[in-house]
Amino acid sequence: MGSLDRLKDQLRGYCESIGDYWATGIDDGFLSGFSVGALLLLLICLLVILRRQRNRCRGVRIDGEGGTLFISVVAVREFVRRLVQEFPGVSFHSLELNRRKQGYGFEVSLDVAPDTDMPALQGLLNQRLRSETGRRLGLEGQVAVVDVTIHRLLADGKKWRRRQETAVGKDDSPEADDQPPLEPPY
Repeated sequence: MGSLDRLKDQLRGYCESIGDYWATGIDDGFLSGFSVGALLLLLICLLVILRRQRNRCRGVRIDGEGGTLFISVVAVREFVRRLVQEFPGVSFHSLELNRRKQGYGFEVSLDVAPDTDMPALQGLLNQRLRSETGRRLGLEGQVAVVDVTIHRLLADGKKWRRRQETAVGKDDSPEADDQPPLEPPY
C-alpha cells in the first residue's frame, strides 16, 4: 500500500508541476483508477505474449504403443521443403508449426513465379501436405490447418526460370544417374 501512495504522490507532484489548471481536476480516485488500469493493461499484454509462445511448438509428438516418437520442427521444415520442391515455379521460404486444439497448424511461406496459379497451388499443397504427413509422419487426421503465405513474387519470369534450371542442373549430374535412389533404412 505504501508503494501505491508513493506513486500517487509522484503523479500528483508531476501534475502540480505542470500547472494548477491540470492539478485541480485530478483527485485520489482518478490516480487510483489510472494506476489500476495501467497495471491491468500490462497484465493483459503479458498474457497475450505468453499465449502466443505456448502455441508454437518445437516439434510433433506421436504417441505409440511402444513409446513416443518426437519429430523436431527442423525435421518437419525439411520435410515440407522437399514436398514444396515437387511443385513447378514454387520455392520454399519458411514454416511455422503451431499446436491447435484439433491437431497441428502448418503456416507455410513460399516464393512463387509470376505465372503461378496461387489459389490452385494452395489447394494442391494443402491436399498433398495432409496426405504425405499422414502417410510418412504418422499425422493422419492431426493436421488441422495449412495456411499458405506468398512471401515473394519474383517480377522477372526469365530470371525465375533460370534460377530453377540452375538448381535442377546441379541435381542432374552424371554421377547421380549411376546410383540408385537412397531408400530409408526401415
